[in-house]
Amino acid sequence: MSKFISKTEQKFRDAFKRLVDRGEKVTQNKVAIEAGMHSTALKKDRFPVFVIELQDYIKNQNLNNELIAKKADRVNRRTSDERYKACKEQRDKLASICEAQANLIDDLQNQIAELKAGISRPLNFRKDN
Repeated sequence: MSKFISKTEQKFRDAFKRLVDRGEKVTQNKVAIEAGMHSTALKKDRFPVFVIELQDYIKNQNLNNELIAKKADRVNRRTSDERYKACKEQRDKLASICEAQANLIDDLQNQIAELKAGISRPLNFRKDN
């Protein structure tokens, strides 16, 4: 296989790179137009290797877009019951944390009161797991 690339094919390759660099959706027609050619100028019989590479890229691009769309759809399809259950779990977890903090505050206030009253007892800073 020859490493020779015609000027026209190089224009197409440069146009393809520009589209990819800009993050645009790539199509065979867009590559041709970006290269300053007619939308049907990029033919497989004239540029077989490049067109195959381009079609592979487009196929992968479409698969990636489908995967992203499916993931977004799956997130959006959570039922209200599922969302409600998740909210309840978060609420319960936060309530548990708040209760533990309130207990710690009560213990510390009791120790402060005892110290003020002159009751000598070592401070108990315990770490509950």
